Amino acid sequence: MKVVGRFLRNITASVIIFLMRYVFYRVKIHYEGGKKKKIVHPCVLVSNHLLGMDGAMIACALGKKKIWGCIAKTTYDTWYTRFFNDVGNMIPIDLSSTGIGFMREAKKTLKSGDSVLIFPEGEASHREHGILPFRSGFVFIAQLGGVPVVPLYFTGNYARPLVRRFHLVVGEPIDLGKPDEGESAEEWRERKSEEVRQKVVYLSTLIKKKTAQRAVKRGKINE
Repeated sequence: MKVVGRFLRNITASVIIFLMRYVFYRVKIHYEGGKKKKIVHPCVLVSNHLLGMDGAMIACALGKKKIWGCIAKTTYDTWYTRFFNDVGNMIPIDLSSTGIGFMREAKKTLKSGDSVLIFPEGEASHREHGILPFRSGFVFIAQLGGVPVVPLYFTGNYARPLVRRFHLVVGEPIDLGKPDEGESAEEWRERKSEEVRQKVVYLSTLIKKKTAQRAVKRGKINE
C-alpha cells in the first residue's frame, strides 16, 4: 500500500507541477544573448528567490531529471513541500548548522554528473528591496565540484495565475577561476559571489527591458 500511495502521490504532484509550469504560470525561458543554449551539466545554477516553490518550477522548466534543488530543511519538512519533494530532486539544508553535510551532498551530486540549484539570498527577496546580498557558499560548492556557475533570474507573481506569466532568464556560464595573488580564499569567494549576484541583477534588466518593449508595442502596461 505504501508503494501504491507513493506512486499516486508522485503522479498527482507531477500533474500539478506540469499545470503550474505550462498552464497557470506559463514559464517562458529567455537566454542571455538571445539564442537558446543547452545547459551543460554538471554545474551550479544560482537564482534569485521568490517563494518556496521556485525550485520545483525552475527545475521543471529546465528539465528536472538533471537538477537538484536546495531547500531549507524547515521548509523541506512541511507537508505541502514534501508532497512535491517526492517528485523533484531536493537537497535539504540545515541553516542552523555549519552546512558541511549539505556541501558533501552537493559535491556528490555534482560528481555524479547532475547539477545543483541554489538560492544564495537565503530567503525570499522582495521587489522593493531588489535582489538581496548573496551568501558565498555556492562558490565553495562549485569549487569543490570543479564546475562553472550558471546565473538565473526568475520573476513572476504566484498570486496571479493565468494573468501574468513567469519568466526565467538563463545567463552564460561563469568560470570562477582562481584567487588573485595575495587574495585569501574567503576574499575570493566573496568577490565571486558578488560578481555572480551582479550578473543576476543584469539578467533582471534584460527581462524588464523586454517586458517594457512588449508593453509599448501592444499599447498596454501589463503583459
